[in-house]
Amino acid sequence: RRRLAAGLERPAGPDTADALEEEMQAAMDEHAGGIGQGYRFSEHSLKAAGKKIAELERRSLGLAAAEARELVDILELRERLTLCQALLAHLAARRETRWPGFAERTDYPRKDDAFLKYVNSRLGADGRLKIIFRELVAEGARYEH
Repeated sequence: RRRLAAGLERPAGPDTADALEEEMQAAMDEHAGGIGQGYRFSEHSLKAAGKKIAELERRSLGLAAAEARELVDILELRERLTLCQALLAHLAARRETRWPGFAERTDYPRKDDAFLKYVNSRLGADGRLKIIFRELVAEGARYEH
C-alpha cells in the first residue's frame, strides 16, 4: 500500500512508463534473441540484456503517477521487467540450441541431451530467481514429444 501511494505522491521525473517499456522492448529484441537479431543470442548478449533490464528496474522506482491509470502502467511495467529477468535466466540456463530457427544460442549451436529437461524457476521472498531443472518424464518412462 505504501509503495502504491509513493507512486502517486512523488513528483514526476524525466522517465515515463511508456518510454521505459520501449527501452525494455528494444533491449530484449537486441540482446535476448528477438526478431531483430534473427532469434539469436549468446551468453554475452544475455548479460548485456540483464544489465539494461536491471537499469530499467532501478529507473522504474522513480516513476510517478498523476492518476490511477498511470499507476497501473507503472506496476505493469515492473511486472514485465521481472518477467524479462526470468526469461533471461531461463535462456542462460539452457546451454544448447534445442529449437534452431526459433531460438539459437550462438555460443552453444548444437542440441545437447544433457538439457533434455524442463527449465523452471521460482522467485524467492528475497527477490532472487532460482532456476530449477526438472526431468521431462518419470524415470523409465518414454518421452513422446
